[in-house]
Amino acid sequence: MLDVLGRRAIPCDVTSPWSAELVQSDEYQRGLQREHLVILNAISAGDPEAAREAMRAHLTSSQQRYRERLQARQAYYAKSVAAASTG
Repeated sequence: MLDVLGRRAIPCDVTSPWSAELVQSDEYQRGLQREHLVILNAISAGDPEAAREAMRAHLTSSQQRYRERLQARQAYYAKSVAAASTG
């Protein structure tokens, strides 16, 4: 499915220093695999409502993960600017 949607379907740059450690961690990958497995199982079972709910939960979790990364990036930039202005 992701081959059809293309690389931009998952806006995660694994080469970025902001995401490399997190995205490549076993814990992070296992969590994504669990979310995808729930979606796959619902689709395989022919249960459209469960598939919709699983996908909705996955997208909600994804949004939260990206918000947290963005907040961490903003905090880093704010700290860098403050340090540069006092240096």
